[in-house]
Amino acid sequence: MKILHVSHASRFYEDFIDLNSHFDGLHEHSYFLFGGSAKESVINNSNVHIVNKSAKSYLCGYAALLKRLFTADKVMLHGLFDNRLLMLLSAMPWLLKKCTWFLWGGDLYVYKERKQNAFNEFFRKRVIKKLGNIATYVKGDYQLAQQWYQTEAEYMPCLLYPSNIIVGDPNVHSISKPADSEKKVLVVGNSADPQNNHLELLQVLREWKGAIGKLYLPLSYGDNKYAGQVIEQYKKEFGEDVITPILDYLPLQEYLAMIAEADIAVYGHRRQQAMGNTLQLLSKGKTVYLRGDVTQWAYFDSVGITVKDINKVDENNLMLSADQASMNIEKLHQIHHKDVYLQQLQTIYSE
Repeated sequence: MKILHVSHASRFYEDFIDLNSHFDGLHEHSYFLFGGSAKESVINNSNVHIVNKSAKSYLCGYAALLKRLFTADKVMLHGLFDNRLLMLLSAMPWLLKKCTWFLWGGDLYVYKERKQNAFNEFFRKRVIKKLGNIATYVKGDYQLAQQWYQTEAEYMPCLLYPSNIIVGDPNVHSISKPADSEKKVLVVGNSADPQNNHLELLQVLREWKGAIGKLYLPLSYGDNKYAGQVIEQYKKEFGEDVITPILDYLPLQEYLAMIAEADIAVYGHRRQQAMGNTLQLLSKGKTVYLRGDVTQWAYFDSVGITVKDINKVDENNLMLSADQASMNIEKLHQIHHKDVYLQQLQTIYSE
């Protein structure tokens, strides 16, 4: 069976291609990538076609994609961000039943800006309504797609990418909850995207001021002007000796070291976002604060994982209990296990 993957070459995509090549010998996978941040690392694969940003490349690329869409038995749409692709698929609705949308989050929540993007939204609605399947592990996002787009797609539970797998031995994470009098290490937000709402979070965090010993601000991608404003306001509030801005992508070992050092992570997004970071933190027994009205809150609640509500802070009990942290570790190692993920992919590829 021929399976075509259409995506941007994101940073985690090379691992996905590598995993498919090693575990799935039943199907013939090919990848059609519209540039992206990781195109250099995947370009040497013989089954990968890269479309660069030049007009000629796009024209030739879409012509080649059109042929592959017809010849593929199944099509995996990794994120619905490309408006040209949506127009192309909209013109060929008979192809949509063999398409599975790997739902990322931002490609769904663009619905909230539909009035400003009415032209593109016309094509998005035509495509999403007739898709065969939607793959995500956050069922609340699938339900929003049903509500907003009246989609006929079937829900396919899937962890999506290897970055969402929890690896290692769950028993090695000792839960050492700091004493109430000890200063805490915080991670706030995951990028310089204004949807992190860093400045709004200040209203909450200033109440914790006496408990914060160090505060990491990951700002390695997004809006540089916004990042500067965040750094300025946080240094003004907490002092330069407390704030550590992260303006460059961290190598894996440095990223893991930051997670190991952190006690609490705080996210102020009003939609499903930063799931990879959240999963890694919870799997190490860390305390995570989210808004209670986002779909990942409902996901964690449905599988028995405890997170805290940023709008219901108990200043005398900022951290998860040791029992809660241990249960989070155990459950995540079960639910986000590699074997579970591989079985989910096989179901999507084969059914």
